[in-house]
Amino acid sequence: MAENPLQRLARLLGGVVLLQGRMGHQVLGQTLILGSPDLELAAGNVVIAAAAGTRSGAVKAAFQTTGSAIAITLLDRRQRKRLARDEALTHERERVSRERQATLDQQQKQLAARQHEFAALEAHLADLQRQNAELQRRLEANAVASTAKPARKQRKPR
Repeated sequence: MAENPLQRLARLLGGVVLLQGRMGHQVLGQTLILGSPDLELAAGNVVIAAAAGTRSGAVKAAFQTTGSAIAITLLDRRQRKRLARDEALTHERERVSRERQATLDQQQKQLAARQHEFAALEAHLADLQRQNAELQRRLEANAVASTAKPARKQRKPR
């Protein structure tokens, strides 16, 4: 995963600030700047402090750097677990989202089929209404024709 430029800048600035402090802070600062594994960096600092100073200074530096390195390791482990948990939650949400989308797609297909059936029924209803209007017109024409014709005289039987 690529590092965000803003995060990189913050990491580097934090590292530079920490380099100005005590030995433990300097280790943290170097870790932030270099991005190297913290335990390796702590071990290197202990070796440098042991070679440069007295025996008590080397022991003090060892405790300070080791404590910082252990703290960083624990924080890193916690962060990795959190990221793994977040990733699992993201995958679960994506799965649920895909299932919901599949359900929505199926419902849309059913709706389209029902709309097609409804359109067919509307067309049939319009056809029946046209037929009804035609029959009504014929009925009225027959009624007018029957009233317009004079009545025939009936012949008397002989």
